[in-house]
Amino acid sequence: MYNTQGDSKPELEDSVLPLTGRPITPPQYSTKSRRPIVLSCLLSSIFWWLFFSYQSDIWEQKPATKTLHCGNSTAEARARGCVFDPLATLWVPKPCYDEETNLAYRTSVDWYGYNDPNGTEMISVDEMSERVSPKFYYTTTREHAVHCAYMWQKQHLGYLRGGLYLDDYSASFDHTRHCAEMLIKTTDQDPRELSLYTAKTRVSFTSCEVEVDK
Repeated sequence: MYNTQGDSKPELEDSVLPLTGRPITPPQYSTKSRRPIVLSCLLSSIFWWLFFSYQSDIWEQKPATKTLHCGNSTAEARARGCVFDPLATLWVPKPCYDEETNLAYRTSVDWYGYNDPNGTEMISVDEMSERVSPKFYYTTTREHAVHCAYMWQKQHLGYLRGGLYLDDYSASFDHTRHCAEMLIKTTDQDPRELSLYTAKTRVSFTSCEVEVDK
């Protein structure tokens, strides 16, 4: 699924000596005369901050979008046109199914689920798709690690599209944190343990945002 150090500040001289060697006396301004200067600087700062923060909105018109949901059951997911995503172990709206990343994942590891922790009874993809909580199936520690790696790849591709076509679960920080903890833990394991069927996997349902056809 720092230490920071304080910045040292340079010391500033009270007066600046010109070539003549005589100190320059800074001009005196009244509080009233400084107010327009301060106000114009403030307004200018706000303008440029808004400009650079929202320049993409100024130059580009954002597409109209809508959110697709897969419901709360496999029957409802099928009725809504959702498909099972073996990589994410989710039912996802079909437009948000990442076939390319799924294919890379499936060719990298034994990704099938098993009925038992000994890995003796493999189940089909259709059976995997029905293992909604509290039901589950087993996969290896290696599969779990590879899953996390490709989920991050899928997540990054989704962010490059502005979050469109990326399901909510894959985009969630909770899953990213889970994967980070899992991968860190894996680095301390005996390589032989990677083949053990330790991961219990449950299927769930998600939603995603897509562009609306004009």
